Amino acid sequence: MTTSTPTIKVLIVDDHAVVRAGLRMLIDQDPEMEVTGLAGNRSEALAAATSEQPNIIILDIVLGDDDGLSFLPELRSVAGGARVLVLTG
Repeated sequence: MTTSTPTIKVLIVDDHAVVRAGLRMLIDQDPEMEVTGLAGNRSEALAAATSEQPNIIILDIVLGDDDGLSFLPELRSVAGGARVLVLTG
């Protein structure tokens, strides 16, 4: 029996814990994907992107009083070649 390691690392950035948990639950069902980071604000997102080097970042546009799009260029620069999916309510 061979065990496959996840090939797609995902960072979830949303200011609502229940949304982060729900997205994580959905993503964790796919054996080729792994949630490697969760963040609720700008500083957490930048730290997680730097340390985890995700392949995909799911980014909420509105992060409490902050705007996810305002730091998108910085987020992409610290996350290497990560693709970003923008999430909005």
